[in-house]
Amino acid sequence: MKDCDKSWLMDKIEELCTEPQFSNFAIRKGRCDLEIVITVSKKDETLITQEFLDSLRDDLSTRTGFVAPVIYLEGNEPEWLAKGCYI
Repeated sequence: MKDCDKSWLMDKIEELCTEPQFSNFAIRKGRCDLEIVITVSKKDETLITQEFLDSLRDDLSTRTGFVAPVIYLEGNEPEWLAKGCYI
């Protein structure tokens, strides 16, 4: 991902959160084409809905060209990914 895409992603996460200073994301390598783990404060975890993640995934795919990015909230790894079904 380019720096401008990383900045855009961080802006989207921070816009949603009430405590943006505790927000961050990490890019994990080796399991998927693009795997992003989002970290937010406990207070903001309920704001990171599946609808938000799906929309973020679609927008990120359009911006970056990654076909199927995987985005999830830390501690909520998709079951298929945890079982080793990588893409």
